Amino acid sequence: MNSLGSAHTRVTFPDNSRPPAIQMSELISETFVHILRGEPKEKFPGIWGSASPLLLGLSVFTVTMNCKINLGVKGWAELCHRVSSEAAMDPKNLDEVLRSFPHAPHVVLGLMNHCAQQPVSELVLLVPLLFRLRQSGADAAKVGPTVEEENWSGLEKVSFSRFRESIQFLSDKRTRTLDLIQARLSMATENPLLLIGWLSLVAFEDLPEFSERTEIPAEHLIQSLMYRLRKHGEPRDYSRAQENVKKTLTHILQKVDKEQDRLVECGNIRPAFLSSISVMKSTCAIVRLVPWYQTAVLSYRLVLRLAEILNAELKNESSPEEEKTLKDQLRGLREQIGVWRESLLEKPLVTLKQLTYPKEIEMWDVLLRVECSLEEVSSTWSVSLKKDLNKRISKTSEEDKVLLCCLHVTSAAIRKSHEVVQSCFDEQCQAAVKKICQSGQEGDLMRSLRSKVKDLPEAVTSAVVVESAARFRDDPVVQLLDPQSAINQLLSQGDWKSIRVDDAAAQVVHGCLAALHSLLESLLQGHVPLGHLQSCLRYREQFRRLHLQYKRNNKSEAVPVEADVVLAQREKDLNSFELRREKMDTLIKMIGKVTESVTVPEMSTLEEQHSADLKTVGLNELVQVETIVADGKSGRMGPAQVLWYKASMNVLKMSNQMHKLHHSSLVLSSWVERAAVLASTRHPCPAPVPVSLNQICENIWNPLLAEFLRLGVSIENASITFKQLDQVLVEIGDQGDGKLIEKELSLMSEALRESGTRSEENWVDLRLSHIQDYRQLHEAAAAAGAMLKIAEKMKLSGNFTEIDTLSQLEEDTFKQRALGSLTVDLFHASQQLSRVTKQHTACLEEFLVSQTLVTWVKENLKGEEPKSSLVFTKHVFSLLCPQQI
Repeated sequence: MNSLGSAHTRVTFPDNSRPPAIQMSELISETFVHILRGEPKEKFPGIWGSASPLLLGLSVFTVTMNCKINLGVKGWAELCHRVSSEAAMDPKNLDEVLRSFPHAPHVVLGLMNHCAQQPVSELVLLVPLLFRLRQSGADAAKVGPTVEEENWSGLEKVSFSRFRESIQFLSDKRTRTLDLIQARLSMATENPLLLIGWLSLVAFEDLPEFSERTEIPAEHLIQSLMYRLRKHGEPRDYSRAQENVKKTLTHILQKVDKEQDRLVECGNIRPAFLSSISVMKSTCAIVRLVPWYQTAVLSYRLVLRLAEILNAELKNESSPEEEKTLKDQLRGLREQIGVWRESLLEKPLVTLKQLTYPKEIEMWDVLLRVECSLEEVSSTWSVSLKKDLNKRISKTSEEDKVLLCCLHVTSAAIRKSHEVVQSCFDEQCQAAVKKICQSGQEGDLMRSLRSKVKDLPEAVTSAVVVESAARFRDDPVVQLLDPQSAINQLLSQGDWKSIRVDDAAAQVVHGCLAALHSLLESLLQGHVPLGHLQSCLRYREQFRRLHLQYKRNNKSEAVPVEADVVLAQREKDLNSFELRREKMDTLIKMIGKVTESVTVPEMSTLEEQHSADLKTVGLNELVQVETIVADGKSGRMGPAQVLWYKASMNVLKMSNQMHKLHHSSLVLSSWVERAAVLASTRHPCPAPVPVSLNQICENIWNPLLAEFLRLGVSIENASITFKQLDQVLVEIGDQGDGKLIEKELSLMSEALRESGTRSEENWVDLRLSHIQDYRQLHEAAAAAGAMLKIAEKMKLSGNFTEIDTLSQLEEDTFKQRALGSLTVDLFHASQQLSRVTKQHTACLEEFLVSQTLVTWVKENLKGEEPKSSLVFTKHVFSLLCPQQI
């Protein structure tokens, strides 16, 4: 054959041409095909006359394999037809072939695997031949998860899996395979194992169609699905795999419903149930995306349906132990479904304000609609799912719980879902709304929701309004104005007529609208309660917005003025009252400082008025108000007259003066002293003595104020004596930094101005400077005095005249001099001691009282007697206080 095939390379004709190339394998292949077809018979009369079709076909296959000749798909198809013909499978013919060709089953097996490799659809024709040539095993057609597919199908050592995988993307071969099986379907009546063998050769996608054409029992479809899912442990295309499983499971469920009686009668219900469990586990392994969830649910439904049938059978058999075992199995499977679901939903329910898995709500709905006639299984399934769904929702933020019930897509999905799904989301939404409202953040919630949803659902809006109203139950005006109030958010924008809420919320809305009308009217008329007015001023911007909305939504009702005009006028009225309130508070506190000396019966009425809760008292009861008219103007020019406090003009004037001066230490000390003096003049009446406010004004306050003003004038014109100044500094407790005396001078300046007394401008700063200079002189004089005493005690002969001038500051005659009498020589002398601090002076004074130190210094200064006060000071401190030098 090789020599003939290579002749065109070896033979040359006289004209140098070569013979055409001869494809020997093709010639032989074509010849074999003609032989198999029986044409032309005259060329091979011996073959057609004596050989059986089976023997002839097997011989052709053997030769082609040994000679490595490929008959092609059509040739192999012809060969399959030849060996599977009715004549070839005649029992006598088969017996004859087996006698003369004992290895025929192995050759048929080789032919089948060769056709599976090609692939050739006519492989299915060889299954009946194989089953006639060899005996099937004990596990043939046996159902259960422990049976291997090759034993179950009777196709031991046949590459059936390779064949069905090869044709899955070849639609024409798949159709041809099904057609060939249907054409030979009558053969399955004699041998039902044929259906199982053929089932193992059918592509995954064609299982439902194969079932419809052949009416193969449901348990074998479950078994085949189990095997295919096992082989799909790591499929290249999960999407295609799960779609095939889904379609097959849907078909099987329908088939099981029709065949439940037969399943029980044939005894396959138990193993079929176990196989369905394997199907469910494998299905969950390939369903890795939420959109595919229905496939896993179908597998679980299949398990439950078979469990129902099995349980009914067990009840008939009176097998309580097996019933318990079945329920335990189902409990474990329920937990496995839960584990699968959690692995599927590994991310949070909400991401970036939308469902992480768009199909999740639909999945919970389908899971909850899974039914089982076993009451215990059904109830625990529903309870478990509800618990898990609530747990998943609870991990979401409070705002997102509400948002899910507002977004159009998710809310629509919830409304279409099982009642448990609806109740879980609704209850969690209601709880979230309540929690948000209790934390005072419902305003933020509504603003956030409106930024994402155009029209909020009626149920959500109603819930927020009602829960928010509970927080403001005692203050409708704050409810209207607080930016965190749901009503404020609802009424501050849009058309009020378009508000859609339930009856309970509508009642809240109507009540708030009435409160808003009443508030605006009371502001215009002036009888607004104080608490309401304060709320309006605190939430000024919110009031403006509501006022504007009121005008837009009540076009039939004229609103005379703008919000700012109303608030400005009522704020002025309120400020008049608050100022008087502050002054009366000062009066009450001042009287409280002298209760040991005097008692004022009138104060009980004032204190009662002052301490009263005024939130509900109308502004018109506190001050004299005028109605605001269309132009926003009132006839009154000055501040409103305060009506609340009943007191004489003298008392009001005194409270006004007290309010300005009550921070003065001089005023307070004089106030207490004069009250005590007044009480002492009422002897033998024991203190505290009863007096009227007018008496206090005449006998204590007016003299005190006059004295304070006189003192201020004396300081302002520098006529105050040093003795008086020293007393003032002691009384106010100034520590030398000048802060307290500066405060007193400022109060004096203001009081003088109020009294009409003319004074120089900026006199406070000038006199403060003089006073501080005087205090520095005092410190220098103290140091000089200590030095002079030491010089006298130690009998020093040095020159101390330069600091002797300062000693006059301690003389009585000097104390009678005025502040403006300070001379230049005093300041010059103090400059000599500018480096001597209070600490140095204290050190020198201690030195004077210690004879031991005096003696020690004398010894250390022998032969070095200082010539001046400064030199002396330096020597002393170099010995006594070296760390301060």
